[in-house]
Formats: sequence, structure tokens, C-alpha cells
Amino acid sequence: MAFAGKVVIVTGGNSGIGKGIVLKFAGEGAIVVVVGRSDKTLEETKNEVLGRKTKPENILLIKADVSLKEETHRVIEETVKKYGRVDVLVNNAGIGNDPTLSDPFSIENYDAIMNLNVRGVINLCKAATPYLLKSQGNIVNISSIISTIPSSHSQFYAVSKAALDMYTKCLASELTPQGIRVNSVNPGAVLTAFMSRVVSKPGMDVSIEDSNKLILGLVPTVPMKRCGEPSEIADAVAFLAGPTGSYISGITIPVDGGVLIADKYAEIFK
Repeated sequence: MAFAGKVVIVTGGNSGIGKGIVLKFAGEGAIVVVVGRSDKTLEETKNEVLGRKTKPENILLIKADVSLKEETHRVIEETVKKYGRVDVLVNNAGIGNDPTLSDPFSIENYDAIMNLNVRGVINLCKAATPYLLKSQGNIVNISSIISTIPSSHSQFYAVSKAALDMYTKCLASELTPQGIRVNSVNPGAVLTAFMSRVVSKPGMDVSIEDSNKLILGLVPTVPMKRCGEPSEIADAVAFLAGPTGSYISGITIPVDGGVLIADKYAEIFK
């Protein structure tokens, strides 16, 4: 088991891609710290992890809003208080839009997105760095392929992920010489509730079935002709965080079914 005894923090680890990452690391023997805002989904994730034979002492739930600086510090403090170390930080928590706002182009929505998707990541990285230096650990940020694709629909989300990609590279430039690797995984379309919120219009209240239909509507744009699964994103994260990624730092890996290399003009020249 590549991560036996390693302490891995996953923000937004109570649903979607984050839960897939938690399950992957737990299955590889890691001690997992699951950070989220919902008591219900945190407990559900814990039960799923325990159902896969993880020892109860090897999972810690932390209810926190990591868009707030003081909460990011608390996440690191509680982790170190219980386990004495941090080996891997996975910054997965993020939003596409503030669900309480009706105007996706308002400066209030921009602030909400940047506070979580960028400021939250920066604050967590700063708080975790002293402990990652001791463990010679690493950071994996969860970005998105939208960081390189102009989007009229999700402008601020795209801006936040572009900022996150550059922060990943800048932080890697700073920390790699000190023994901390920093990388990013950039998913494409993945079947999760989060993805359905990204592709739906603000204020839409859709069922799980309808949200999946919205996501599946993206399939024609994917060369592999399917959406991804959270476990496939988790595999890439584990690859970067483990010994398999020991000579890799400062990169962004698209896990998108080939979207970024799709021939957009293929139909024209048939």
C-alpha cells in the first residue's frame, strides 16, 4: 500500500470527486482527513470508508468552510493535533457559482468563487507548508480544463481555475527545491452533483436524474464518448501524490477524455 500511515487531507472530501479521492487513499492505507461543510455527507463518507475495512482511528471528519482563513488554519491544527503530521494536501473544495445569488455575473458571485477556489487554497497551502516540509510531502490541487477554455457561461469559475493553475506552478517553483512537490489535476466532464451545478443555469433546481442528463449532454464533445468517473480523477491524484510521481512537480494533468485535443473541425472536412 503506497500510502500506508500517510496523513492525507482532502477538502470537499464528502462528495463527488472529493469522495472518490478519499476512498482511493483510504484503500491505499492512508489516514484520511475529510473536510466538508455538511454533517450528513461527512458521516455518509465516513461510513463508506469504514465499510471498506479502514480502521475508525484512520479517518477524521472536520466540518469547515475553507473559504474562511481561520477555518483553513483550524483544519491543519486539528489534523496535526490528532496525527502529528501532514503528508498530502488535496485542495478539492470549490464552487462554480454561489447558489444563493441569482446573477452569475455579479461581483458578489466573483468574490464567493475566488474566496473558495483560490484564496482557500492559498490559505491551506500556507498553513500546511511547515508540516509538509517536515514530512517532505506534497500538494495536489484539483483544477479544471475550463482553466484553458473561454466560457461565456462560467466566466468567474474559469478565471478562478486559471488562477489556480498559475498558483500551482508558482508554488511549485517556490517549494520544490525544499522537497515539497506541487501539482494539479484538471478534470473534464465527470458525473457528479457539482458538475451538474456548473452546467445548469443559476437558480435551477434539478433532480439527480435531470442533472445527470445535463452532464451527459456534454458527451458529444468528448472524444472518448463518455463522462469520467470520480475514481478516474482519484487515480491521477494518487499517481501524483505517491512514489509514482516522485519526479514530477509544477504540472497540470488534464483528465478529460481527450477534450483538449478534440478536432473541432472534423465534421466540416468530412
